[in-house]
Amino acid sequence: MPFGGAPQGFMDYLAPLMEAQPPGSALQYAFNSCAFALLGNRSRADGVGLAQLSLKEHILALAQAHKALGDPAHANTDATLVAVLMLCLYEVSRSLSSGLPFPFGADWWMSGGDTTSLFATSQHYALRFSELRTDITRHMTTQPRTPESIAAMQVLADRAQCLDTDIAH
Repeated sequence: MPFGGAPQGFMDYLAPLMEAQPPGSALQYAFNSCAFALLGNRSRADGVGLAQLSLKEHILALAQAHKALGDPAHANTDATLVAVLMLCLYEVSRSLSSGLPFPFGADWWMSGGDTTSLFATSQHYALRFSELRTDITRHMTTQPRTPESIAAMQVLADRAQCLDTDIAH
């Protein structure tokens, strides 16, 4: 528990929830998948197979989260909510590190719930930026330098400028 009940940092609620969960819970698997994915981004982690281990834990977390969400006794618990948040964090880290687009796109992820708060607006911009970064990386690594690819890169640069303008206003 945080000292004096006051928040001490990002996700300070996670440690007490993790301690209360049995092995094999959705939260345990979701946490492991995020940890392995983020550790796998380190330069010396290439030969360890953390990406595969992370994916395995993610699949197990999805299965356990599906079970928990289908059980009225577990569907509304803090542990299930945090497991779902960790699954989202995994998708974000996977997308940023691999250059793969978000499944369904940024607009789908932001279509429900709170869409007007500063936090939601910031998240939406971050997701849009990630999509743009993925598109730029894909273009720069797969396209030869031709007049057509340069024109396509200009379109991507225009998208970046529009996103920058949106964020500024």
